[in-house]
Amino acid sequence: MIKQHLMLALIGTALVATPALAQSQSGSSSTMNPPAASTPAPSSATSGQASASGSAQFISQAQTGQWRASKLVGVDIYGTDDAKIGSVSEVLLDKDGKAQAIVIGVGGFLGVGAKDVALPFNTVQWKEEPAPSKTTGSGASTSAPSGSMTRSSGPKDYPDHGVLNMTKDQLKNAPEFKYASDMSKASSTTGSTSPTPAPRPTPMAPAGSTGR
Repeated sequence: MIKQHLMLALIGTALVATPALAQSQSGSSSTMNPPAASTPAPSSATSGQASASGSAQFISQAQTGQWRASKLVGVDIYGTDDAKIGSVSEVLLDKDGKAQAIVIGVGGFLGVGAKDVALPFNTVQWKEEPAPSKTTGSGASTSAPSGSMTRSSGPKDYPDHGVLNMTKDQLKNAPEFKYASDMSKASSTTGSTSPTPAPRPTPMAPAGSTGR
């Protein structure tokens, strides 16, 4: 009888301890493995900043002091005596877009007989104000040189003229500038010229033959 009471007591103790043990194990496992933190979704403000930074590479307006390279062509160049000595015919840039040289057309009349002379770009002093007019011996001012560009009033995207510390005769005596494409054409033309064939020898009459 006593044995039966002991067996029932042990079974009851085991039934009571099992749920407590399971609860203790689940609590310790939850403590050791905390739930992973959820990643917040990107906000609309962040998306707006990304789109704004993507459009930062575009330029919507020219700034003061920036010139249009196409407008430099035709700008008059003046010498040390305030006389026009030529005009810009081309601007040479490197692969990074930096101006390296300025090509000036010198001499000739209406483009006939003119030649190109190249100088480093920084040798020309660019002026925003109009060139000073020269005065004759009677005190009358001379008109603008023929062939000069007509300048509009108000803000401009190019300088009014350039000043070079040289005279027109110095530019005329300077070596003529040749573009790389011109040199390539000249070399290809020279290489494609066929040599002049040698003259054929005159056939000689057979020995012992007599004229008739």
